Amino acid sequence: GVGTSSNGLPILGHMARAHGLSSLWRGADVLVARGAIMSATQLATYDQTKGKLKAIGLEDGPVVHCMASLVASLVLTTAICPADVIYTSYLAGPSMGRNYVSPLDCANALWTEGGAQAMFRGWMPLWLRFLPSSVLTFLIYEQSRQVLTGSYLD
Repeated sequence: GVGTSSNGLPILGHMARAHGLSSLWRGADVLVARGAIMSATQLATYDQTKGKLKAIGLEDGPVVHCMASLVASLVLTTAICPADVIYTSYLAGPSMGRNYVSPLDCANALWTEGGAQAMFRGWMPLWLRFLPSSVLTFLIYEQSRQVLTGSYLD
């Protein structure tokens, strides 16, 4: 058995022994790309949307922050959904009889089998997960900044 410890160390040891040390980083390249895409799209979209909302005459405040966060959550979900689908399929592949050589091999197989639509499976649940965190993150940040510095992020 692998062990029943409450931490993951026995499982990590088992994986390393059974599949090699590199198995501990399987799919890490996809996760790094996902994180970069997520941060870049969320922050840039929030900033651009907030600027456009202010430019059309809306006053900077919680309503603008929530609106910009909503748009940012839509864009970031759309941007990272393919990475999530590829990552999940790549990791689950061996248990489903699909031994992908790499995440790119997995992406090619998904695209061949289902086209662009296959890359956006699970978009709605992913967005429903990111919407509250996006809104709360920017709302709390902006309100905290207002209290601490006297101004919102410009």
